[in-house]
Amino acid sequence: MTGLGLPVSLIWFALTAVVFVLQLIPIPGIFLMMLMAPFWSVVTINIGFLSLAAEAYGGRISRWWLIAPAVWFGGCAALATFSHVDLHRLDADIRQQNEGKSIAFDPGAQALVFDETSKAFNGAAGAFIKTYDIPAVYAIAAGEIGATHRVHMIGGRTVCNRLRGDPRLRESRVFLSGVLEGRRLVDGVCEISAPRDPSLPTVTAFARTETHGGILLPYKLFHITVVDRRGQKIELAAGEASPFFWLPIPIIGCGLNSARAKWECSALLMRDKPRGLGGDRVDGGAAFDVVARALGLTASPVATRGTAIDATPGPDIEQILDPRLRLSLETLDRVIADPTRHITVHDVAGLSVRPALFVDRVDSIVPAIEKALASERSFETARVLEGLLAALPAERFSSVGPGILAVLGRRDLLTDRMVDNQLAMRLGDLGAAAVPTLVRLAFAEQSIPNAAAILGLCRAGAAARPVADRMAVEVSGAARTTSQAHEALFVTLLRLGRPDLAERGLDRVLSKSPKFEDWRRTVTPSSPPDLCTDARGWLRARF
Repeated sequence: MTGLGLPVSLIWFALTAVVFVLQLIPIPGIFLMMLMAPFWSVVTINIGFLSLAAEAYGGRISRWWLIAPAVWFGGCAALATFSHVDLHRLDADIRQQNEGKSIAFDPGAQALVFDETSKAFNGAAGAFIKTYDIPAVYAIAAGEIGATHRVHMIGGRTVCNRLRGDPRLRESRVFLSGVLEGRRLVDGVCEISAPRDPSLPTVTAFARTETHGGILLPYKLFHITVVDRRGQKIELAAGEASPFFWLPIPIIGCGLNSARAKWECSALLMRDKPRGLGGDRVDGGAAFDVVARALGLTASPVATRGTAIDATPGPDIEQILDPRLRLSLETLDRVIADPTRHITVHDVAGLSVRPALFVDRVDSIVPAIEKALASERSFETARVLEGLLAALPAERFSSVGPGILAVLGRRDLLTDRMVDNQLAMRLGDLGAAAVPTLVRLAFAEQSIPNAAAILGLCRAGAAARPVADRMAVEVSGAARTTSQAHEALFVTLLRLGRPDLAERGLDRVLSKSPKFEDWRRTVTPSSPPDLCTDARGWLRARF
């Protein structure tokens, strides 16, 4: 009967409520979160109000029910309107505040520097070098060795290819990336980032962030200071704000806040992505526009700057590495004097590929390793020192090898926490003398077979053949093992001339993989020791 009873459309709201209640309980809530349940309310609530209006308009229920969808859609439209009005007002106020402010900047005679610790300037150096015709842009950087800044520049094809082919690229912390204009990758250029301090007089931009709340338009205001080396400065402003969407997008649900390790629930109207205040860019990039206007810069696409880019020499890796290597050697000397000091591989960066720099310290490194192994807190230090020894050329490693084996042999317990993976593999080059130590390391003291030590036995070749049966038994009978250990064992047993043992206990699916078929065809006792290496990079990561 017309005008009597409840609307059928209320089922949509009941469904929304049921889904939300289920999300309050973490176990079903996690599965619902994976199914994007918080976004289901966008459909259920809007369809609910639309169908409610259809029912009322069609006469199935009282026309008074039209008030609900009118309030919902009209109210959301009003919120969106008022938030956009506030957005335009704030943008106009900030533009008026910045009007007429400028500071002299000559890209050829001055260096532009950004303090990227501020959210306003996150990624500013990279953005400016790709947007404006500036030879180099700098970012203040903490933690760099030998420099307090990182330089960003655009390199031409020749420079990019030269740097990509330099094996020292990573250790020098020189990074290369492609340059996008819109969604198109610009051909023949790359963005280069490297540790380098500016040599020209600087113009530096700093910013602090001020957060403003509010229901209609919460926003962030960036207070920007641009100052040159003479002390001349200007104060600018920019910001970002997120207005409401014009159409209602209600998000009702729960999710895991990983930052706080907490299950959190909320009900809100979704806002649009951040809009810039004071500049034309969205997503907070308005601060870049504000600074560029104050410096008198105009946009210049990378694709139009080919000649100037080709003339850019790029960073001098030797110049970057020199201070890093000096600091690495100083660190090595300090840890030799006091092996209880804690260091990581990053503290001796660059030395492993230049053993000539520390070869005169090798005889002091071996006793330092033994002292470091005396305390569990220094195990990582010991592994770092062992990794340096593993980088020695063959003749020098052979001379220091007996001393390393003696140090490891005096350990009652020997695990992979004490022995660097690269050293474990290199020990195999010492032949029969290293086999007992490698067997201990591979199997005796731990439940998971050590792939690096197995590869060391592989390098030992015929000297390790007497322990082939034990190797097969240990790996196949281990309570826990890894694919790395199985693969290392397979290659090792083939090189030891025991293909029968290599096939024993091998997983049926694993054995049919192309790499196992390739090993069966190519690995023999006459294969060179270099076959027994960590070619896939399994063992480089340390805990």
